[in-house]
Amino acid sequence: WFYIERSDAGNLKIASNDRTWRHEFDGQQVSTGVWHTVACAVDTERRSVLVCYDGQVLPQVSLPADFSLFALGSDSANSSREILLCSYRAGNTFRGYVDNLTVYNRALSADELLLLYQVLSRRLEGVALELVDGSILRAKPLTSVIQVRTSFGVVEIALKKLKKMVWANDAKELSAELHNGDVVTGTIETKAIELSDSSGKKVSIDVSRIKSLTPCGLDVPADGRAGGGADPAMDSILEGFQE
Repeated sequence: WFYIERSDAGNLKIASNDRTWRHEFDGQQVSTGVWHTVACAVDTERRSVLVCYDGQVLPQVSLPADFSLFALGSDSANSSREILLCSYRAGNTFRGYVDNLTVYNRALSADELLLLYQVLSRRLEGVALELVDGSILRAKPLTSVIQVRTSFGVVEIALKKLKKMVWANDAKELSAELHNGDVVTGTIETKAIELSDSSGKKVSIDVSRIKSLTPCGLDVPADGRAGGGADPAMDSILEGFQE
């Protein structure tokens, strides 16, 4: 098995499950309480590992000459096809959230790993507003924070930390679900959401017209596929996609 983990020093670390091989990326801190993007390509034929961490392709790591995935070719080859968020051997458990988890049937190149990061990043460039009349408006936000009055006072919620915000029927009370799992409820203080339309023109949407707000992408469908041949390089990556 192959591990991606946070070291005791807080750095990104990759290792084999029997701990006979490991590599720690000094200076690549895995901060808690924030989202990180990590993509890893293990090429056993070339005995190399490539890692793209938060949009940066890290120096290539060489595998030992005798490195092998012991499950391959064994009786447990099929039963060992698991993605675990814990280590039975060490008794450790991952505490956090995982999104956009994808497995490919080949090792991606450095350029493909970087492209994959760029596509995932574009997903959060926009917001989808569900209006009270039932229509959906997708655009790039000019508003970066939303003010909410809670029982503890007025708090500012950054859009980049927001998973979804839903208004109650009176269009004032709302519930905001954050990426870290917190839920904030209260009364909306922000009067309008400022957007930029496709032509770059500024548009102001009064919050009384909004039913829900969800961060989303502008040019990438929900399944992440760059359809219509708009991104041939990304399409070539997706040809190797396996769930």
